[in-house]
Amino acid sequence: MYGPIRCFLITNEFPNDNTYLKTGICELSSVYPESATADIGWKVYGRIVDGSWGNWLNWGACSVTCGDGTRSRSRSCNNPSPSNGGEQCQGSNVNSQNCNIKECNTFVNGVLLSEDVTTWASAKAACEALSARLVILESQKEIDDMMTSFNILGFDHWIGMTCTAGSNCVWIDGRSVSSGFQAWAPNEPNWGDCVYIGMRSKLWDDTGCTVVKRYICEHI
Repeated sequence: MYGPIRCFLITNEFPNDNTYLKTGICELSSVYPESATADIGWKVYGRIVDGSWGNWLNWGACSVTCGDGTRSRSRSCNNPSPSNGGEQCQGSNVNSQNCNIKECNTFVNGVLLSEDVTTWASAKAACEALSARLVILESQKEIDDMMTSFNILGFDHWIGMTCTAGSNCVWIDGRSVSSGFQAWAPNEPNWGDCVYIGMRSKLWDDTGCTVVKRYICEHI
């Protein structure tokens, strides 16, 4: 970490007393201690300090919220920092590793809460590709159980319901919503054609079908 002293050699090699300075390396000595000067000889400056790495900082966030990603951390060449011509730290100041917070598209108790956002029609297709459908919610207990299973405080997800300009709402299996359980937000439905759960955390609301939201699938 600590090297020899950085010095300048002061000579009178040239005519007319022009001073010639030559950089060099010298060891600290009793003749020319640190910060000493001489008319002719070694002028001693600071000790050469090679850089050394400080501690690694904490790991950063995973690059994805589900599936395989990476995270990184960094360190600085400051323990000590190089000075007086000392060497820089060797190696990289960044370290990366794989991370996986949770698997994507994982069904819990037959239900999947998506990580990606999309339109209602694309959400319907995504569920069908998993041999599932957009969820049909038939009780408040079902909603509460989902919140417990996924440890969430609220939703903002498409469900398997459509309306016609805010009326005549039907479930994705063709049943009328008006004949069973309902959890509409106040004064809803209103004008939209597609329905999500999320108004006031866990109430239903209608909106435009091209809005992008997460979605809930359920095994049939």
